Amino acid sequence: MKKLFLTVAVALYVAATYAQIKVSLSIEMKDGGSETFTLSAVESFEEGKLKEIETFTLNSGKVSKNLQLNEAGLFILKGAKQSVLLFLEDKENVKIKIDTKAEPAYVVEGCKGSSLFSEYLNDRKKLQEKYIAPLEKAFGQASNEERERIYEDFTKALKTVEKELNEMALKKFGNSIALVFLVMNWEDETDMAYMEEINKRLQAKFAKNKIAVYSQNRLASLKQLAIGAVAPEISLPDANGKTINLSSLKGKYVLLDFWAAWCGPCRQENPNVVATYNKFKNKGFEIYGVSLDENKEKWLGAIEKDNLTWINVSDLGGWQSSAAKLYNVKAIPKNFLLDKQGKIIAKNLRGKDLEIKLKKLMP
Repeated sequence: MKKLFLTVAVALYVAATYAQIKVSLSIEMKDGGSETFTLSAVESFEEGKLKEIETFTLNSGKVSKNLQLNEAGLFILKGAKQSVLLFLEDKENVKIKIDTKAEPAYVVEGCKGSSLFSEYLNDRKKLQEKYIAPLEKAFGQASNEERERIYEDFTKALKTVEKELNEMALKKFGNSIALVFLVMNWEDETDMAYMEEINKRLQAKFAKNKIAVYSQNRLASLKQLAIGAVAPEISLPDANGKTINLSSLKGKYVLLDFWAAWCGPCRQENPNVVATYNKFKNKGFEIYGVSLDENKEKWLGAIEKDNLTWINVSDLGGWQSSAAKLYNVKAIPKNFLLDKQGKIIAKNLRGKDLEIKLKKLMP
């Protein structure tokens, strides 16, 4: 009796955890030929881990399979030279036509999520051509004085592209599993209402699916970095091994600056930061520089060469730095400006932007 109860309990748990889906998948290669393809599921979005599901071998250029998968999700079909993303849901009849001489080589039919993904990329390209490309061209032909104005226009254009793209995505994607692609592109500057709406849709349709769990966790993590949020604590050692807490700087305006000695754009930006620091350090401004270096000598050499006289800390973990993960740092330079209470009030201030902001705060 106990054994029967345990069996039923396990079955109920599996049923509650996985909503299995059935998908028909066919692959056809132009001009026939033989090739082997591997279908893998994305198991971890944070780490990009894949789990191999099925292998297909084309005979005379064709193969068809009826698949039963644990749950809806993002899958990767990989051939000898190329791969294609498949956003699969239940009862889809997916057809993939391959022509290695064409562009794109893979054409996916019958997969709503993958079609939405392609539309999104096209929409983004069109918006960039409309708003960004003209400014990039003008910037290349402008004088230094004109470039400062164009840079301001460029910043505004980026926000316009993001706003219009987000609106288009919400309208088109509905509650498709392809929403996970939007989640994967969230940054700490992404509009919070937009992120909450996407998460709401995923939770409503795909509760307990790993994609819904990923969305929920990512939203919670990025909320910590929203404007107005108290900056998460960082405790890292300086060059002498002394641990310095970010929170110990409360009472001052603080620039939390992520950089590295090997980062060209960071080193190019450092003179601007140094100049601003020297203007405001006696007015209640401090910098907490977090390096993503792995080599201590190169880190300290860059500090000395660039004259970075503020607080510099690092766990020498590179991209695996605990602080970088906590602050969702995917690219550098990246910074956060904190007020005297340790709340985030601005992000990614470059060039004159930091000086302009501090002038308003500390006239």
